[in-house]
Amino acid sequence: MTQIKFLHNAKIVENDNQKYLVKRKKTNLENTLEFLKNRDFHNFIEPIELNTKEEIYPYIEELNTTDNDRALDLIYLSSLLHSKTTTFKKVQIDTIKDRYEKTIDRLNETFTYYSKLQDEIEEHLYMSPAELLLMKNISKIYYMLNTSREFIEKYYQEAEKITNEREALIHGSLSLDHIIEGENKYLISWNNARKDLPIYDLINFYRSDYDKVNMEVLFDVYLKRYNYTIEEKYLFFSLINIPQIVIFNKSNFTNTINARKIVDYIDKTISFTSKQYKENEKTDYKEFEQ
Repeated sequence: MTQIKFLHNAKIVENDNQKYLVKRKKTNLENTLEFLKNRDFHNFIEPIELNTKEEIYPYIEELNTTDNDRALDLIYLSSLLHSKTTTFKKVQIDTIKDRYEKTIDRLNETFTYYSKLQDEIEEHLYMSPAELLLMKNISKIYYMLNTSREFIEKYYQEAEKITNEREALIHGSLSLDHIIEGENKYLISWNNARKDLPIYDLINFYRSDYDKVNMEVLFDVYLKRYNYTIEEKYLFFSLINIPQIVIFNKSNFTNTINARKIVDYIDKTISFTSKQYKENEKTDYKEFEQ
């Protein structure tokens, strides 16, 4: 007898005491998985079948692990993935300039949004709890944006000196939701995988799970296995210091939760950037001296 359990974006099918995970096929995974195998990276679940409509995988019973343990394994796997798939390509100054200009545009748009929102809130006779929380921390948002701008300027200065840059196959949506720990450890959900700068995986991970694990320790562990170049570090720090925008258009309770999330991200990122950048500056200087 076949039993089916429906999940958010998949279903578990049990038939003859065998379990399978069935997902709707979104992208062409065959080339990605073949590339991973050719590069000797095997920490993904081999599909039983990939057809035009579905992806079918063996069901993996997960171990009961903590977020910190899962995060550490995620760092090990992502650094291994990047190490095994790294290649170098000739970089054009137009590529560097485009990356720089897009970041500047994001900074300007974010600054304009919060500046206008601040003006609107300050015109209110009484502020809601969410508005009050945001206004108490608005200077930190501007500080982060200035920090991001400083880093992107440094990135441009360093990147325009290079002739080749690294790219790797990145997972594209790295987070604690995309690692499975059974008898072995696997990264799952490869639909957004692409060749790109390796920093984008850690940026995704940071934004997704900064509030659940110790990112300072994890970043150190990652860099010991796959150290960023100086321009990659500048771009990484620039991008994580651009906060998401908060939109107040729901209940006071929901708006306050959203404002709290933004403030928590700001506080953690300011602390993370300050500590990590100082440590990396020391490391880079020692390497330069040597």
